[in-house]
Amino acid sequence: EDNYFESKTKVCKCISFIFPD
Repeated sequence: EDNYFESKTKVCKCISFIFPD
């Protein structure tokens, strides 16, 4: 579960970096 959460956080950070709010 931790791995999945970490992966999701990474994806969110990536999206945030590409598409800054």
